[in-house]
Formats: sequence, C-alpha cells, structure tokens
Amino acid sequence: MQLFSRSGGSNFDQKSMTCTLEEILEVKPVTGRQESQILTLKELHARYQFKPIRIVETGTIRNPLPRYRMGDGWATWTWLLWAKASQSHVWTCDLDPNAIATCRLVTDNSPYIEYVNSDSVAFLESFAETIHLLYLDSFDTGPPGDPRVKEACKHQLREIEAAYDRLDDDALVVLDDVPKDQKNGKAEFSIPFLIDRGWEILSHMETQVILSRKKCD
Repeated sequence: MQLFSRSGGSNFDQKSMTCTLEEILEVKPVTGRQESQILTLKELHARYQFKPIRIVETGTIRNPLPRYRMGDGWATWTWLLWAKASQSHVWTCDLDPNAIATCRLVTDNSPYIEYVNSDSVAFLESFAETIHLLYLDSFDTGPPGDPRVKEACKHQLREIEAAYDRLDDDALVVLDDVPKDQKNGKAEFSIPFLIDRGWEILSHMETQVILSRKKCD
C-alpha cells in the first residue's frame, strides 16, 4: 500500500514499516503550509499516538496542478498520510462537486477518505461522531475590504458552532487563511469564539492557526 502515488517523492509500504512519527515526517510530501502541517502531525501524535482518529476537513483539493500543491497546501494529502499510518479516517467536504472530483483524483479515491459534496455547515451539523482534528478552509475570499471576507468569517463561525459539541477533549482545530492581525482572513470571529470557551492558540504560522483546549493545572 503506497502512501502517495502522485507525490513525486518517497513512498513507503505500510505493511513493512515500523510506524514512528519520524518516519511519517520523513516521507511527508512538500506542500504549502509545510511547517504548520508538520506541527499539526506532531500535536496529533502527542495527543493520540497512532490510535485511529477522525479528521474532518472543510474545503478540499481544488486543482491537480503541482503549483496548487504549494499555493493551497493540499492539506487532504497530509491528513491521508496520517490516516494510512494510524488507520484513521478523513472526511473532506466541499460545496463544489468539481473540487470533490479533483480530490478523488489526486488522492486516488482513497478508502481512508469520505468525499462529501455538501454545504460545510449542513455537513457539520449532521456529523454525529467525535472529531479529533477539525480543519477549516472553506469559502474562498477576496482581498482585504472585499465583502466576501466578512461573509467567510461568518461562515467559519457557523462551522465552529456546528461542530463544537463533537470536538474531543484533546481535539485540535486548524484554521487556514489567517493573516498576522487575525483579520482580513477567515478567522476573525471563530478564534474569539474558541478562546472565550477556554481554548488557546498553539501556533500561528504560514497563515494557519492551530488551537486546542487549555489544560487544567
């Protein structure tokens, strides 16, 4: 079973490997948001080791060209990597059926992935299982000042609200397209929502914010 037939880099056979975090990171394909994705995998490992988990993503791979792998980050690839190593499962949701078809192509229609063509809020409202990693990157926006920016912020808040009760106690939430000032992106409302409920920012790099619940002393 090969991890990435389209990576252009190293593959490995899961049946013959000794599964360690270091080996996973060694074969991770280079993508955009590389360091943020690596940190997310490290945080997942710290919380769950290689236990099977549920990874839920809104916004999926939308273009098969290699330059989009760097520009968009192709996060679904990284979640698939972890799913194969840990026998976990990924749900990737997108409103655009063409994007879902593209993701199926790039990820070789993986049995580790559930490909969902739906409005993301409706999907999260109907999702009945515990979520261990929630990655939100739906609703593309325009430049600062574009009215779609505020609409994207409101949409992401609705996603958080819809998924919140299913988040595991040790869950990670990763938000994409967040500039340094945390405005003019997608997370202006969702970050305060989480912080007000006892979450904290673990990292803010490469326009991504990683959050988790604060640990009690």
